[in-house]
Amino acid sequence: MHRRVSTPYPLGEELEILGVKEEMSVLELFRLDGKTALVTGCRRGIGRAFALALAEAGADIVGVSKALEPSGSAVEKEVTALGRKFRGYPCDFGKRYAVRNFAAEVNADFPIIDILVNNAGTILRKPAAEHPDEYWDEVIETNLSSQFLLSREIGKRMLERGAGKIIFTASVRVASTFPVTPRARVRLAS
Repeated sequence: MHRRVSTPYPLGEELEILGVKEEMSVLELFRLDGKTALVTGCRRGIGRAFALALAEAGADIVGVSKALEPSGSAVEKEVTALGRKFRGYPCDFGKRYAVRNFAAEVNADFPIIDILVNNAGTILRKPAAEHPDEYWDEVIETNLSSQFLLSREIGKRMLERGAGKIIFTASVRVASTFPVTPRARVRLAS
């Protein structure tokens, strides 16, 4: 159930000019009916929450995650239970060629993506002194490079249309990438 709020002046006046009733729920102010949102890392966590929230607001969802089933996934069932469409794609964001192939495929399947939520990410933990270059490369490729590539490819069409939103997320877990010992905390604090 959505709480109804009465918008105070001058917002009420602005809404009246737009032909919108002055009293409406907050969700009604942010409806996404007719929009398509692409959410990376949608299989769980923050990405799943984004996919469900955008679907609840009225958007159809294009979901992508490394281990996402093309059809029948849990997130697909949750999105379609909200009355929205869902299309799933698997993509390993740690592999640049996979991101390029995915971008080409999704652009062909969905000429208009209104919202891109860059949420896919990974973390490979080891103490800093033991952290191999391969771990670093995979984290940077997944968390940065792939997000840039996807934003560029989806963003081109947004620029052509003059409309679209790109959202980047980050988790506080990134702050705990390298274990910090009590002795290191003392050194960091001094």
